[in-house]
Formats: sequence, C-alpha cells, structure tokens
Amino acid sequence: VSSNYMTELPALFQTIKNTVLTIDTELNKTNETGIFFAPELYTAFCIGRDIYNNRLSIFGTQDIEWLREINLSNGGPSDICFKTGDTHIIIELKLRDRGFAYQADIEKLKRLPATDEKFFCVLVDTIENKYDGRLDNLKSQYENEIIHAGHYSFPTWNNWYSSKIHCHLNLYKVL
Repeated sequence: VSSNYMTELPALFQTIKNTVLTIDTELNKTNETGIFFAPELYTAFCIGRDIYNNRLSIFGTQDIEWLREINLSNGGPSDICFKTGDTHIIIELKLRDRGFAYQADIEKLKRLPATDEKFFCVLVDTIENKYDGRLDNLKSQYENEIIHAGHYSFPTWNNWYSSKIHCHLNLYKVL
C-alpha cells in the first residue's frame, strides 16, 4: 500500500453526489428526464472520471491508476476501480434495481482481499421521498459487513413514471 494513501469518505461521497446531480441536470435539460434515464455504465464512467480528477482530495495522492471495468476474479468486471500500490479501491454501482442485485454486488465485493477498499453505491428510485425498504434489508442483512458512508435524496423525473420521483443516493463501505 502506498504510504501516502487514504480515502476521505466525505470527499468521495461529495464527488459521487456532484456527478450524479450533474447527470440529472443535463438529462432534465436534454429530454426532461433525470439520472435514471442514464445507462449504468455511463453513470459509472462519469463517476470514475470525476473521482480520478479529484484523486488528490479523495485519496491524498496523485499516484492513483484508474482501471475501467477490470475483472478482479471475484464475479465479473468491477464498475469503478482504482489502484495505488498493491491496493485496489473498488466501487460497484447499481441504479434502480431489485434488492437481490444489491446483495449480489455486496457479495462480489466481499470476495475481494481485505487489503482492498470496497464500496457499494446505489441509486434507489422511490415514488415519494421515503427511505426505501430495499435499503433497510441491506442494513439488516449486512449489519456487521457494511458501513453507511453517505445518503442524499433529491427529486428527479423519468419517462416511465407519471409523476416526479426521488433518487436516494447511498454509499456503503464494505468491510
């Protein structure tokens, strides 16, 4: 591990939040939709790009390599991955999916070495601004294996709902 490596969780979450809000605003102006109109891979790429651009404030070093969709032999390619020294920093991303998909990503992250830093980022869609049961299930199922590292809720639009919905952006550190 690089001796000057550290992850500043507030800076990481703020960067992810800013990226998601930028995509949401762009899509609202483009076609009156929002973040859930964007493909997951595009969202992951934009988040990775912005984390890399802010790597000094997030990781405390410029000595970070951005690896896109790398397969770490834990169940398929990882959405967002960085490397410093012998340490990988991995973020799995899910947009508006079912709870079992969230669990699969957390299990995938748990298969990685303990020396790696692992995060699960999820954008959950709700009709009203309510905390979603899918997230409560994650908290109870992985009570001792995940740490909640950030939450932000904002109104957004999508073309398959007739009314405004909310996005709940959540970041978890997987132990």
